[in-house]
Amino acid sequence: MAIPNHILQSAKESMKLPKYRIMRSRVKDYFLKNHGYVVLPMLDSEEVQLFQTLYDKWHTETPERFYKSYFSTDAAYREEVEAEVMRVFVPKLKEHFHDFKAFGGMFVIKPKGDPGHIPAHQDWSFVDEKQHWSINLWCPLVDTTGDNGNMQMLPGSHLFMETLRGFGTPEVYAHLKDDITPHLVDVPLKAGECVFFYHGIVHCSTENFKETPRVSLGLSMVQKDAAMRYAYLKEGNEKADLYNVTPEFYINYTANRDQMPKGVTYRGTSPIPFASFTAEELEAKVEQFDNFRWLKDALGIIGI
Repeated sequence: MAIPNHILQSAKESMKLPKYRIMRSRVKDYFLKNHGYVVLPMLDSEEVQLFQTLYDKWHTETPERFYKSYFSTDAAYREEVEAEVMRVFVPKLKEHFHDFKAFGGMFVIKPKGDPGHIPAHQDWSFVDEKQHWSINLWCPLVDTTGDNGNMQMLPGSHLFMETLRGFGTPEVYAHLKDDITPHLVDVPLKAGECVFFYHGIVHCSTENFKETPRVSLGLSMVQKDAAMRYAYLKEGNEKADLYNVTPEFYINYTANRDQMPKGVTYRGTSPIPFASFTAEELEAKVEQFDNFRWLKDALGIIGI
């Protein structure tokens, strides 16, 4: 079915690339801002083993469901993992990225089968995404394929629509999971490779069919001069409350994320509505990205 011109025009106008610079490599910076993700090698085999040993220290049993070390109520566990992730990664990240704040170092564990699977979604938002950048680092400790949970991305979807994500906020793409699936791009990685992606890109990973858990590392990065904010939607409310926070807020809060945040400054309610897409509008966004990707890539690489 043909997509109406007014929907295609709306898609075109909403998908303009931001002006800020994220990466030192101009080509990689363009690819990240346009596609929403980029892959870089990060850890050598010894560093991969270091983190596997750390995981084995804290996990004598495999979690039954999708799990992050930030979910743990054991502060010593959360803090040791974050400190080690920051120690190893931050010097490497400075070689590739401009000024940033890093936080949220964690293990991300995907056990076998459906309990470990999460449909296509967006991550929490941490900054005003119209003005500043905010990305996630994801680094598996094993080679990832379609058999054990490789990442999948919906290219360009970080530009589709402004959304606000936090505790209690609706998953604006949840009703479109069947429409999104055909457009997802697999991002298989070797152990120690990293995919960096916008917190706002629609993404997921394949189901893990292996007996062993897929263990990976996560770390968040935001533009250094960006004010950080946390969104909390109270049940029954139409707009989320916003709070000024620091990177340190999340390591102690995430395990209690169903509770009202404490010790932070309230900044008011968000003006961002919880809008949603129709399947037709989604197809228009995807078509717009596909139609112009080759030209945008060529112009971006040569600096036009």
